[in-house]
Amino acid sequence: MVKMKKNIFKSPVAFLSVAFLLCIIFAAIFAEFIAPYSISTENRLNAYAPVSKLHFFDSNGTFSFIPFVYSLEPGLDGNNFRKYYENKNKKYFVKFFCKGDSYSLFGKIKMDIHLFGVDAPGALNLAGTDMRGRDLFSRICFGARVSLSIAIIGAFISFFIGSFLGGISGYFGGVTDHVIMRGSELFMMLPGFYILLAVRSGLRSAIAIGYRPTALRVS
Repeated sequence: MVKMKKNIFKSPVAFLSVAFLLCIIFAAIFAEFIAPYSISTENRLNAYAPVSKLHFFDSNGTFSFIPFVYSLEPGLDGNNFRKYYENKNKKYFVKFFCKGDSYSLFGKIKMDIHLFGVDAPGALNLAGTDMRGRDLFSRICFGARVSLSIAIIGAFISFFIGSFLGGISGYFGGVTDHVIMRGSELFMMLPGFYILLAVRSGLRSAIAIGYRPTALRVS
């Protein structure tokens, strides 16, 4: 174990990979706090907005130690396609531990403090928005929680089922061992993709079908 830790710290790629994985796990656990917006917060006027650009210099060339974003206003380009333009007269500074959408941390603690964000009516979209104006970075944080939960739960289920069936097979042997092994090979033969589709069809995922909007932000 000690040797493995030393090897991880000696390899920059391995160290960065572990650090990135830990960041993903932290963001998934504290998604409500890390995400600047609630997963259901919408702004239909801000649909398909691009990634928010962080600025340190304003239109006059004045430097600011605190990054800021400009207000985005929809318009049309030369081909009459929807395009967003920055309003240089409206800038919003990025704040840490700022107030925003209310939430319940771990389903128990009522809070409205987020790790970072900007004052309303400004918008900070680190990954842009979807067709309903929902912040994609916030949805990625919540989506990571679902993905990691499924992986962990699946690993535990596989461990207990494998241990149980392996114990029975090793204890009784003979015909019992033969039947269990052939049954295991049958399940291993099935493509995992179709099994996931079958499981998904029997579950209602609120993130997959989208929450009903609980708030409408208009910038």
